[in-house]
Amino acid sequence: MPWGVGAAVAQPAPEGIVLPGVFFAARTRLGERKWRFVDSADNVVVDDLDILRLADPEGAAAVAIPEDLDLDPIWAIAADSIRAEHNARLDPAAQEKRIPASQRWTRELLRRPDLLDDPRLDSAYDSLGVGRDSPVQWALSQVRRRFQDGSIDAAAAAREVCDVVDEFDLRPPTAAAVEEAPLTPDDLSVVCYQVVVLA
Repeated sequence: MPWGVGAAVAQPAPEGIVLPGVFFAARTRLGERKWRFVDSADNVVVDDLDILRLADPEGAAAVAIPEDLDLDPIWAIAADSIRAEHNARLDPAAQEKRIPASQRWTRELLRRPDLLDDPRLDSAYDSLGVGRDSPVQWALSQVRRRFQDGSIDAAAAAREVCDVVDEFDLRPPTAAAVEEAPLTPDDLSVVCYQVVVLA
């Protein structure tokens, strides 16, 4: 398997994580970026922000990758998690559950009848019709929070949502992406990995 670039750092273990663990940055056959962190108790971390905290090398000591670390079974766990998540998304009955709450609220906002007819709203609505990564969800949650506390009205919130869509360069999913096939083991490759050992 093409392992790409690997490194290792030593740092304290966060609560609930058993080090050593490995962060994998992978790509699917369609070029989608997928991240996973697997610890030595086979716990899998899937949230991008949690993974960034675990794998952040800032302030951590660089160390050699342990010679006895067998990446193959660890990668197999990560790959199974990626495939399971992807393949579960293909179930049409789960579509609504796949869209995070921040995006469901946003799509309801963009369809309010009191908003002016604007092509940007339609494009943003369609672009948020599939689940997006944590940074997008966080940005949308900030808009929702300001709307709910009265800092901005519906029209301003809709404009800010469109700005988030533009900032992250989100596009409506293509028919090919919506109708994609299930992932198989051969559809994933590792771009890079980082081992985190106990400091």
